[in-house]
Amino acid sequence: MRSLTVLFVLSAVLISSGFARATDRSTNLRNSTEGLGACNPPMLTSSQKEQAAEFQREQNLWECLTGSALCDSGALDSAEKQEAATADRQRNLLDCLEAYGDCDRSLLSPAQAEQVGKLEHQRNLLGCETGDSLCNPSLLTPTESQEVASLRGERNVLECETGDPLCNRALLTEAESKEVGNAEHRLNLLGCETGDSYCDSHELRPGESKQVADVQHEQALLGSETGYKYCNPSQSASR
Repeated sequence: MRSLTVLFVLSAVLISSGFARATDRSTNLRNSTEGLGACNPPMLTSSQKEQAAEFQREQNLWECLTGSALCDSGALDSAEKQEAATADRQRNLLDCLEAYGDCDRSLLSPAQAEQVGKLEHQRNLLGCETGDSLCNPSLLTPTESQEVASLRGERNVLECETGDPLCNRALLTEAESKEVGNAEHRLNLLGCETGDSYCDSHELRPGESKQVADVQHEQALLGSETGYKYCNPSQSASR
């Protein structure tokens, strides 16, 4: 009976030891391929060493193709170096097209440089047309400068007509000044009729004061009939 017990214990120890070694080899392979923890090369089988080396080569190729600082270009073969160089040029072209600071114009082909130049010109033209602070007028052609000036004038008229603080009255022509004045008067009249704080009663023309009073009376009367919260009972009762 004692012999059977000893045999059972020895078997369990051997099985446990074998399982531990297998687990260690598995963990060691994972560390080799994934860079986790410490790798012990002597514990790897020939097949596992090949597997780990292939994984590391592919991992390095991925780092090089994505422009990672972890790329080891010395570990690439000639075909992989060419592939990585192509990826670098494509990434640089994208940076130039999107106006990123990493753009290196020296890496552009003549056709790519022309493409980037055209896009930069269009980007600058758009910025000038929309009043962007990054606009560089010196890069515009004479025709584009005229178009930009015309758009700037139209934008300024709209800003003046809508009461925008960016309005520059000095840039208005005589006809535009009259147009802006009419728009401002119309806004002021509407403000007075609706009881808005924008209203300046001193700017009302003859007959408009009565027009404003009539509108306000009608509003007060409607409010008293409907229970509208802006009802002015004293105004409705005065008539």
